[in-house]
Amino acid sequence: MKDKLADKIFIKQLVVPGLIGVLPQERKSPQNLFIDLELSTDIRAAAKNDDLKKTIDYAAVRRLIIEFIAQSSYELLETLAERLAAHLQANFDFSALRLCITKQPFDIPDAEGVGVIVE
Repeated sequence: MKDKLADKIFIKQLVVPGLIGVLPQERKSPQNLFIDLELSTDIRAAAKNDDLKKTIDYAAVRRLIIEFIAQSSYELLETLAERLAAHLQANFDFSALRLCITKQPFDIPDAEGVGVIVE
């Protein structure tokens, strides 16, 4: 028997503009956020019948993420990640989530990115 948690739907490096940050220069205009998302779900019924209605629609997840971030203006990535995870959970049927949000840091010039992972 296949473990339900073994199947994952994922989106990798979705680029979404968002107003985020504590520093004054971060609050002036949106910056690109890089979203990596994994949703654990049982895909057997969808695969058996080749039926999108029996799985999680990547395009619908993408739209929800973009709309949610466009309407937010949190200071902390931690807040954005927790609230986005809860919003995804309220709108899609999955058993586990791994959400990583990365941004280019203004105050750490020797780092490629900083971020948070919520599971």
